[in-house]
Amino acid sequence: MIRTLTSLVLALGLACGQALAANISFLDNTPLSKMSASDLNLFKETLQQALDHNADGVPLRWSNDKSGTSGEITPLDRFERDGTTCRRTAVVNNVRGKTGNFTWDFCQGPDGQWRMQMPSQ
Repeated sequence: MIRTLTSLVLALGLACGQALAANISFLDNTPLSKMSASDLNLFKETLQQALDHNADGVPLRWSNDKSGTSGEITPLDRFERDGTTCRRTAVVNNVRGKTGNFTWDFCQGPDGQWRMQMPSQ
């Protein structure tokens, strides 16, 4: 399980910040931790596209026909944190009959990539 979660954190490089790397235990037994490499790639691509282009409240869906895994990413609002553009985002993932719902904050780095911050309360 630790190896799977470590791989997950590395695969989600665009979405993960130092906070996630330091404490990934909240991902244990979530649908996100059960995704295949191709699922994770689709998720990351959809996340980047939703954060770059979708208006607040407009969901972007993704689906991997081979695995049956799917999800929806909905940017909720845009704000600034320490001079950086951030977006609060609702994420729903469906993997092997399990559904995970999270609200995460992502902030855009100078390289244009979005990095996950601590989960929203």
